Amino acid sequence: PGHMCDERLFAPQISDLTRACATIQAPPLLGGDSVSALASEVLKAAPRRFALAGLSMGGIVAFEMLRQQPERITHLALIDTNARPETPDRQVTRQRDMAAVRAGRLLEVTLAGKSAYLGPDHAESAELRGLLAKMSEALGEEAFQVQAEALLTRPDSRPGLRHLDARRPTLILAGREDRLCPPEVQFEMADLIPHADLVLLGRCGHLSTLERAKDVSAELARLLNRSSEILH
Repeated sequence: PGHMCDERLFAPQISDLTRACATIQAPPLLGGDSVSALASEVLKAAPRRFALAGLSMGGIVAFEMLRQQPERITHLALIDTNARPETPDRQVTRQRDMAAVRAGRLLEVTLAGKSAYLGPDHAESAELRGLLAKMSEALGEEAFQVQAEALLTRPDSRPGLRHLDARRPTLILAGREDRLCPPEVQFEMADLIPHADLVLLGRCGHLSTLERAKDVSAELARLLNRSSEILH
């Protein structure tokens, strides 16, 4: 899941893909304040071989998992994510948010950010806003700080994308109205990753797994149905 999100971010896909997958795990990103440490924690809990999907910060951690143990990952879905490092402007904003959370304003900070990432069709959804609040409250202030620190110091993943194994089926998927990871970022990744499929969903912002749940499930099912030579 992404920043301050848990398995509920993927709840529609977990339900839709149960028959296609013997086991589905969606661990929250905890246990370290660097992308490297978070990736190591996910890998420790993962099966020996697995298909990997990451949304936003989850995709950033997925890049690190590929650097650490690429031979274990059979299929890859990069959802509304970004291979670039943190920009200076974004670093300033993130540090300001970290200070606000230390001052007890966790819900205010996370809701302001996440609501802005929803597409226009979903920005005022009380259901989605309520879910974002519940996930944020469940993870708490400590999780916000360690995840934010990891994002602040994340590496530039673009140099390694050209070297990803073309035998691994790879999907790049995002909302066309994603302002955090806009289409230009998705085109950049698609140009770098050998043979990656790119899907942009209309009427959809940054949280595509919730905004266009059935469409995301269908694209993930198609990805899983593709043969992976990483299995051999």
